[in-house]
Amino acid sequence: MSLTHDQIATRWAKRDRADNLKGHRIFCTRDTIYSYGCHFPIATFRDGIVLFNADGYSKSTARHKRIVRWALRRQHVTVFTLPHALWNSEHALSIVFYKDKIQSALAKWKRARRFKNWNMRDAHDYLQEFKTYCEFHKLNLNRILKADGTLTAAIAVIALNPVPATEY
Repeated sequence: MSLTHDQIATRWAKRDRADNLKGHRIFCTRDTIYSYGCHFPIATFRDGIVLFNADGYSKSTARHKRIVRWALRRQHVTVFTLPHALWNSEHALSIVFYKDKIQSALAKWKRARRFKNWNMRDAHDYLQEFKTYCEFHKLNLNRILKADGTLTAAIAVIALNPVPATEY
């Protein structure tokens, strides 16, 4: 009997006998869960956190990523969403990635006619994840902000525009 995608993702996120679970299009090893093949890791456990792949591939892989993200949320695991290419890189590249995501969400928020709160929520979420990333890796957030005025300005905009609790 084959396991469903949700069962595989849940067992992997729980670290519950997650060695070599296989489904129809999703499978995992002990630390990493994949969509379709080893060429597309969705997420991997590393040093007590999860690195989640920010890259896209297809509609079905996007669905697999949603299933895994929900499984991780149920486990209350710290997750850092980064492109796969940055999983083994220096922090400077990850900082640039988070800065771009925060600024992109704010640009969408400024242009939006509908769903403005969703875009602001994305900005809040990326900022919170960035702060957690800096804290986890013992990076000096104040020094990073001093060096980058545009990031400081973006944080000020986010602080002035809280997301309503009912929509968050």
